[in-house]
Amino acid sequence: MPEERITVSALTERAHCNRDTFYYHFDNIDDLTLSVVEQLFSPAIPIAIIESIEQRGPLKLDDEVKRGSERAYRLLAKRPSLKPLAVQRSKSLWADQLKGGVESLSLEDQVLLDFVISGAMDALVSCSMREEMLSIEDGMALIASFVGEETLHRFSRMKKRQA
Repeated sequence: MPEERITVSALTERAHCNRDTFYYHFDNIDDLTLSVVEQLFSPAIPIAIIESIEQRGPLKLDDEVKRGSERAYRLLAKRPSLKPLAVQRSKSLWADQLKGGVESLSLEDQVLLDFVISGAMDALVSCSMREEMLSIEDGMALIASFVGEETLHRFSRMKKRQA
């Protein structure tokens, strides 16, 4: 069924559940979609990116994380209105890996993080719209080559120090 034709009634009928059950969990279809996007963005991504920077090696993601990320980027390609929410989700995942969270970063580092996350998301969404889809690892490696080593090491230095 085309996405624009999905309704709460059609969804609940197909899922064999009551509309009240749907509305107990979600406000509307967009809320459901956002929930799916949040589940598809894995905390493993910022961890893997920081590890690949520190080890100067390739990005290593397990297959489940790769599939979830690729689904998320395809979904964002179809629903661009969800991008600000997806960017916020990515920022919160990065905040979990940064010392003191995003708020403790300098304004300069916050702007840099916003720029890189937003730009990376745009690039990966764009890749997902092409017939020959770039893998998540190849897409991240390409973005890393554009961002530059100094920026990548800056993110690595922002990482929470383990106690």
